[in-house]
Parts: sequence; C-alpha cells; structure tokens
Amino acid sequence: PPGPRTRPTTRRAAAEAVGGLRAIEGAPALVSLLDAQVPQLAEAAHHALVEITWHDFGLQGWQWTYWIERNSDRPRPEWLMEALLSDQPSLRKGALRDLVQIARNDFGYRLDAPQNHRQDAVARFRRWWASGGRARYLANRR
Repeated sequence: PPGPRTRPTTRRAAAEAVGGLRAIEGAPALVSLLDAQVPQLAEAAHHALVEITWHDFGLQGWQWTYWIERNSDRPRPEWLMEALLSDQPSLRKGALRDLVQIARNDFGYRLDAPQNHRQDAVARFRRWWASGGRARYLANRR
C-alpha cells in the first residue's frame, strides 16, 4: 500500500479504490490517513471508511479505531444491518444497496418507511442471516 512518501494524489486514488472495493482489510490504513495534512486525502479516507462500514465517525480517527476494534470480528453484513437503523438516510441507503447485493432480497426494507417498519425489515434480514445467510456468505468469502 502507498506509504507516507507516496504522492498525495496516488494515496487519494488508493483510498478511493479501497473504499470502492469495500476492502475491510484496508480500514486501519485509511484511519491513519484521516489526519493527513492534505484535506482531500483525509476526506477520501473518510469517504472510503464510510463506504466500507456504512457508519460515520467523521475525521475522528480514535472513534474509527475504537469501532473497528470492536467490530472487526463480525462479518460486514452485520455492520450493514446495524447501519440500516441509522438516523442518517445516506448511510441507510448505502447499507441497503450493499446488503441487497449480498442477500439478493430487500426483505421489504424501505428507506422512507417509519422507523418501526424499518426495524421490522431489519428483523427479517437478521432472520435470513441466522437461517443460512451467514453460512453462505462466509462460504463465499473463502
């Protein structure tokens, strides 16, 4: 991966690629870029972290580090199901898009539905996950 001596434009492109690929393994390196002296690089790292997790802790590296440490042992779809309950519509939208790609079903989740309806749909996602979705996802990741 690009190091601190790599040009900022190259590092920015690398951060964008990691986010676009939803490369979970790149998250710690992205956190280290949040305090970059080049604002565009820090913003690219932030955007990539959001794309990977569909959570948002801004440019606060310590919050990202804490969240990653607490969640790195959980499969990404569990992060996405959690993000479906976010107050931020943009996070819900991204999480839904990625989760539907994985589950091949939206389980009746609607971005603009009242919170209790969204919670019901998330419960359906979780039932899918528990009844075989998790096993299929992990088998495909090998």
